[in-house]
Amino acid sequence: MQGPYRVVDIEGKVAEIVSEKGNNTMKVNIDHLAHYVQPEERIPAKLKRLLDPSPLADPLTSTSTPTSTSTPSTSSQTLAPSSQAEGASSEVETLIRDIWAGRRKETLWAKYGPYKVYSENLMVLAPGQQLEGELDLTKHNVAAGAICYRAHWTLIIMYLRENRSLFLDPFGATKEQISRCKDLTRSLVRKTNPAVGRWACNSMDHPKQQDTTSCGVLICKLAEQILLDQKVQYPVDQAGVASMR
Repeated sequence: MQGPYRVVDIEGKVAEIVSEKGNNTMKVNIDHLAHYVQPEERIPAKLKRLLDPSPLADPLTSTSTPTSTSTPSTSSQTLAPSSQAEGASSEVETLIRDIWAGRRKETLWAKYGPYKVYSENLMVLAPGQQLEGELDLTKHNVAAGAICYRAHWTLIIMYLRENRSLFLDPFGATKEQISRCKDLTRSLVRKTNPAVGRWACNSMDHPKQQDTTSCGVLICKLAEQILLDQKVQYPVDQAGVASMR
């Protein structure tokens, strides 16, 4: 029998207890009961420092400590906690700015249930950046994204002023893939621009993937050459793929 339970009545050595929700009551011998102490939540020291409130000024001006007048030695102990707090605050500011500047890549900072928060997730919180929900596609001419599905990378490029999208699969796009890309990209654009009319989607000729592992690097090369308006041409043999990596 596990609790916690609340004792509502005691008669001799018999106690009447009720569950936290008050649904179940029972009588037990008090010798079988133990006092329940609510455990204190354990927070790692590093996380405690990060949770300390600290204002983030836009540019970091100076890390030098301010000048102060001399005080008796007895007051130095009183100032010590404040100095420690300032040091912790400075550490937090430096850490956050390192994340925003991209100097702490591939670092796992937190886990919430099935979700993991990496540096890349925190970089969009920097000044001047946009959250995914804040992106307005109507203000851009081109939008591109790589999609990983079943361990295989593909590429979608949307030409928003032309009401069309481009779908690229390193193995070569199928009619079914192109049709699905058309429906998905049109639906995505209509969320911010309901008045969008006809929408087209096609693919283009490109060197085909020859192995089972190079889809990621080929997609990056495709995106680079197409977005820079270059001729789509790259090696797909083992040596060529290794050089592009």
